[in-house]
Amino acid sequence: MLDRIQKEMGRNFKVVATGGLSSVLTPLHERFDEVNRHLTLGGLRLIHERLK
Repeated sequence: MLDRIQKEMGRNFKVVATGGLSSVLTPLHERFDEVNRHLTLGGLRLIHERLK
């Protein structure tokens, strides 16, 4: 899927795997520029901090 998207867009892009299940994608880790299991939770925490 990553190859098809890059081909369609005509350029390379940064690929980030997020979430607790990103470890399931271990065979694809070489395709990721970054693996961050807590990125989504960190973003939600920042939103919460700003809204309270």
